[in-house]
Amino acid sequence: MLKMIQAAGRVIWASTDSLTKWIQVIALCIAAGWTFTNYSVADKPSLEPNISVDANLITDNNGWEPGTCIAKYTTTLANEGKVSFDVKEIHFLAWRLDTPKAKAQEATYVDSQEFSRGELIVDQPIRSSPILLKHYAPGQRAHQDFTWILRRQKPGITSFTVEVGAISGKRRASGYGQGWSKDICSEPATTQGAMLNPIQERPQK
Repeated sequence: MLKMIQAAGRVIWASTDSLTKWIQVIALCIAAGWTFTNYSVADKPSLEPNISVDANLITDNNGWEPGTCIAKYTTTLANEGKVSFDVKEIHFLAWRLDTPKAKAQEATYVDSQEFSRGELIVDQPIRSSPILLKHYAPGQRAHQDFTWILRRQKPGITSFTVEVGAISGKRRASGYGQGWSKDICSEPATTQGAMLNPIQERPQK
């Protein structure tokens, strides 16, 4: 861009009178500045990969065999940007921790980020999945169910997360989803398929 501006300036300087030269040079500088600012503020960010992750956890305390339960984690990926990207790996993590306790004040804030400080029970990268691990054009989305069989455990919170990376040329972006449930596999279920409200994804890097 700089070379183009310099070349245009030389042409203007050689073919016009002095006052007109300066007017046109100033106008050219203003136009170049506006173009660069508009690109930096509006166009350049839109060329970054923009991945959306929607995660939904469903549990069934009546497992396929005695002493087990089922955790099904539905993950949906979508390209919300203007450029295509590739997803080559997704990573699942899950923790079990004691149920948070209410403090003396009337309302106690529960930080879901603290749910990753318990006992790690799942640490599984997925590197083979034709459904999710593929090329995503703008607007394209896909979803897949991932299932775990869990053994009986102490009452508490079980928290699942999924981390997804997108690659577009040299640009990278990441998405994140989280879902949690109370007392998975802690006792025989009275109902099946208790659906959880998923926690929204954290901001993209």
